[in-house]
Amino acid sequence: MAGEPDFVEVGRQAFLAGEPATPALNATVARALADLEYARCSSVEATMRGADIMRQFQQGWTEANLASEVTVHFGSPVNPGRTACASRVAEPVMTENPRAVNCCGCRETEDWRSYADMAEFADLLPEATDTEPDKIVILREVRDKFVMRKIEGVVMEPQTANAILTVYDSDAAKNKEGFREKFAALPILRMAEVAWKLVK
Repeated sequence: MAGEPDFVEVGRQAFLAGEPATPALNATVARALADLEYARCSSVEATMRGADIMRQFQQGWTEANLASEVTVHFGSPVNPGRTACASRVAEPVMTENPRAVNCCGCRETEDWRSYADMAEFADLLPEATDTEPDKIVILREVRDKFVMRKIEGVVMEPQTANAILTVYDSDAAKNKEGFREKFAALPILRMAEVAWKLVK
């Protein structure tokens, strides 16, 4: 139909954006399907056109998936070292970045969906800047105001911030000369690892 987007290309772009292969979850396809309800055509014509739109979207999504040279799986957060889709490939290429995954099976798992949602949410969080005070001050803000912030590109939530500050503010840390300065100088991920080991 005139003025309609190329749904094959919409499918390709959806794959590259990390969207699932389900046409109805794509905003452009959903709009086109909703417009069919108001179009001046019979219900049979609308049904046929709707099926055609979804077929074209899936064709584009599948073409983009097959065009990628290597299948990249999502590493299972539940079973470290294994793929989320339980692939039987001897040495699968895995990543923890949900946007880099092109395995259809992995993209259909709940693990991938939840991590993709978290990655989208993390993009919206403000990053600590050079003009802000040190990370201990930011950690106190995260813990006390019960908010999330990014520090050194890592999303920091209140529970981990509390663990880090528990170690930093402990009497043992205050009494051991130089400990607090060395601890605060660590990268934020290392601070979190050390804090969880000491707090448990």
